[in-house]
Amino acid sequence: MRKIREVLRLTLEAGLTARQIAGSLQLARSTVSECLRRFHESGLSWPPPTELSDVDLEQRLYPPPARTPGLSRPLPDWAVVHTRPARP
Repeated sequence: MRKIREVLRLTLEAGLTARQIAGSLQLARSTVSECLRRFHESGLSWPPPTELSDVDLEQRLYPPPARTPGLSRPLPDWAVVHTRPARP
C-alpha cells in the first residue's frame, strides 16, 4: 500500500520538507514531490473527506492510464519470420 496519506500529513500538518519526508518514510525525494504535485493538481483539500479511503485517494491521485483502442502494435508475419535463415 502506498504511503500517500502519510506523505500528505507530514507535509501539510507537520510542515516537513520533501527531503525530510523521504528520509523518514524511506521513499525517494522525487516520489514525495510527485505525490504532492498530483495532490495539488487533483483539487482535493487537506484533510481529505473521511469517507475517502486510502484506495480511493490513490485512485484519485494515480488514475489508470487511458487506453486508446487501435494503437496496438501489429503482429509480425510469422510465415515470413520462420522462412528467414537463422543468424549465425
